[in-house]
Amino acid sequence: MSVNLNVGGVPAPPHTTDLTTSEADIFAPSASGSPLVNVVAISVVNTTGGAVTVALYWNDGTTSKMFWRKSVPANDTVSVSELMIPHFKNFLYQEEKKAKEAKKGIKKSIVKDIKLSLFIGTADLERMAAKGREFLEEGNQLRLNLTLKGREIAKRDMGIKLLNSVIESLGDINVSKPPRLEGRVIRAVVARKK
Repeated sequence: MSVNLNVGGVPAPPHTTDLTTSEADIFAPSASGSPLVNVVAISVVNTTGGAVTVALYWNDGTTSKMFWRKSVPANDTVSVSELMIPHFKNFLYQEEKKAKEAKKGIKKSIVKDIKLSLFIGTADLERMAAKGREFLEEGNQLRLNLTLKGREIAKRDMGIKLLNSVIESLGDINVSKPPRLEGRVIRAVVARKK
């Protein structure tokens, strides 16, 4: 298998490399010293018996990034014309910039806590539920904590029922972690449905 590399702006004939192993280095110097190397054409000639996947990588000795990949059928030629190969550091910068742009719209979910007690008044319970709905609308997760003090530990079933009623009052949500006793605290975690 061989690779022909024709660099635009360089008067030398196209650079040809025979691939006898799975890896080969092809060097295409920039004619003007610009950050881009303008490769007029790359031709990959596959003379082997089976299909081969060819990938072009930038490699600075420590980091390797793939920027082109193509499958070449047996006894066939694949050509790429006007392939702009960026300078390696510029290429890494552009890849990092694309990753940052992709992350921009994503909001990290924060877990907000609401503390309740077993004998909470109805007005306070409604206020806590309203605050919980507000947290969920902002895209946060909500952790409900009901602490059992003293003899209240014997009334854990009553505490689980109270948390279930609060979860129902929050509306249409996903229950990440149903109410469960952990030591002296009954905890539940809920999130907004996507």
